[in-house]
Amino acid sequence: MKITAVLTVKNEGAFLLEWLAHHRACGVTDFLVFSNDCSDGTDAMLDRLQAMGWLTHVPNPGPYPQGPQWAALKQADAHPLVRGADWLLPIDVDEFVNVHVGDRTIPALLAALPEATAIPLTWRLFGNAGVRGIEDRRVTESFTRASRMTEYTPVPAMVAGPVAEGARDCFTVPWWSRANSGQPLRSNQDYSTVPNLLPASYAR
Repeated sequence: MKITAVLTVKNEGAFLLEWLAHHRACGVTDFLVFSNDCSDGTDAMLDRLQAMGWLTHVPNPGPYPQGPQWAALKQADAHPLVRGADWLLPIDVDEFVNVHVGDRTIPALLAALPEATAIPLTWRLFGNAGVRGIEDRRVTESFTRASRMTEYTPVPAMVAGPVAEGARDCFTVPWWSRANSGQPLRSNQDYSTVPNLLPASYAR
């Protein structure tokens, strides 16, 4: 099963390796990374990581009529890694997937939700935990204070299963669904109507 993460980066060199290792451990099999306007060597790191077989790096120099992220996602729509993926994860480097079922990987989450064609990933908002400067520590060790589990938060990320034409929906609407479901899930601002598909055994 191919789980492809799609992301855009700018000057993320200090955090990139931890983020990649975290999501590889979570079960992401492929990374499609677009970079723009880097001045800290992030683009050079990505070139080296690509040479090592860790990811696919696509420079995204612009122009950007709608901003660098949308420009990247439009390119990603036709990319072989996206077209060949079983599941897609559009995500940013300041977001860390945290699964609470099975062995805490994305495949375990998919196994727990066999009927799902898309899975919303809600934010849990973290503060600065008193950190006032960059330290030589992992992000996940440095920032440990967060909002309550019961806080209502946006749904900024989604694990989605695209194939063929439906992959385009993943990059043009806030929520996405697998193309072969026949029912693309369109934007829904009333989050209270989202059904709870998690099994009763799901533990936070």
